[in-house]
Amino acid sequence: MPRFIPSESIRSGGFGIRAVLLVPLALAFLLVAASQKPASNPTGIIGLVRSVAEDGNSFSLKANKGPYAVTWTAKTAWREHQLTTIAELPLGTVLHVLGNAQPASLSSGGGDFPPQLIKIQAVVAGEAFVEPPLTEQNRREKVEWITGKLREANGELLLGDAVIGGGRSREVLVEKQLDAKNLGAHAPKSKEQFFVAGQLDDGDRKAKKIVATEVIRIAPAFKGYDRTHDLKNRKPAPTKKKKSDDFGY
Repeated sequence: MPRFIPSESIRSGGFGIRAVLLVPLALAFLLVAASQKPASNPTGIIGLVRSVAEDGNSFSLKANKGPYAVTWTAKTAWREHQLTTIAELPLGTVLHVLGNAQPASLSSGGGDFPPQLIKIQAVVAGEAFVEPPLTEQNRREKVEWITGKLREANGELLLGDAVIGGGRSREVLVEKQLDAKNLGAHAPKSKEQFFVAGQLDDGDRKAKKIVATEVIRIAPAFKGYDRTHDLKNRKPAPTKKKKSDDFGY
């Protein structure tokens, strides 16, 4: 005699089968999501060089919550900053000026005022410099980045046709690009101040490591870094783990 199976049991059994199928799919999804989480801890710090390795390929940086063992690769952006005055720069130097471009105007006596750069907050020299995005404060102060080559006419130093305000004693931050694998005389030295950005490995709190994506020998006397480089918030983008192919979904 055939056995009668209630329809409720059929529905329950079907749900059980679907659940069995969905569980491994859900686990696979979670594994993929986990594999895409940041595999690193991007950071940016300022500190003093404690010591340099004998081979010159790493150094120890004394900084907050450090020290840190800093290493780098051929792709690391190495830069060096120096302070000088605009009068000491050779003509033709590329300048980046954060200021306001004032057009030519007539004086009350009927003469002409040439175009001028006023409200200057910072001047950076060098083609390696990347101008940061303008901030809300910049917009309120009506200043922007103006780029050109330094030239001289009628005893005045100019950027394009505009006279650079502040005279020949105007402070300039010079930024030079270095070869990360051939630093030579520019290699780090003990007690020098550096900014280092990169991926932090702090698994061992007593031996923290940074693989640097950017290294800058900074000019300690320069007070305009908040406007030119924003070192307090400068750090690389987080990297992600590679997707695993260990499961066939």
